[in-house]
Amino acid sequence: MIQNAEQPIAPAEPRQRAAAALARKAAPLQALPPPADEDVPAPPAEPRRRPGSRLVLVVVGIVAWLAALGLFVPPLIPKRPPTAPTPVPAAGAVLIKPAPELTISRTFNVQGSGPGFKYVKLTAVIQFADPSGQFAKARSDQLSKLQAQFADDHAPLLSAFNNIMTSTLDTKDALALTSPEGRDQLKRELIAAFNRQLAGTSDRVTDILFVDYVLQ
Repeated sequence: MIQNAEQPIAPAEPRQRAAAALARKAAPLQALPPPADEDVPAPPAEPRRRPGSRLVLVVVGIVAWLAALGLFVPPLIPKRPPTAPTPVPAAGAVLIKPAPELTISRTFNVQGSGPGFKYVKLTAVIQFADPSGQFAKARSDQLSKLQAQFADDHAPLLSAFNNIMTSTLDTKDALALTSPEGRDQLKRELIAAFNRQLAGTSDRVTDILFVDYVLQ
């Protein structure tokens, strides 16, 4: 009796299981979802820009561009020359207002009871009233012409004023003339004597300036 040499055929169910196992190995691995109970950190949020930051950058850029432009492009508007400052008189200074004037400059005798002084060398600028303001309003060149004309018109007064100063100083003590009070007293006496000499005229002496005053 001859036996059949063919092997028995495996059932279909074990073959399907083997094919399914091979398919699972060949399939790509999929990421498993995290457990529901674990806290997953959220991705960092992008920083928000302030609304005005872009405007600030634009303004800074414009300013820098204008600054660079000013360095290389010469200004089109001409520069004004600097204005000279107005001179301010020092404290205690006396402002001399232009006025008609006569000048007497010479050496006079004084009383010698002081510390060895016998003479006073002085230059007196005798100022007159300027009711019309002509001298005060005149410019430097016009003022010089007006002063020269006034001196010519009043030349006879110089001799009379000179005699008044000689007689007045001849009675003064040299020691009294060294103090500011003594000089002020001399000025008041001379102004009064000059105006007495001008009585009946339209002229009037208003002040006397001692430009040079030296006791010898």
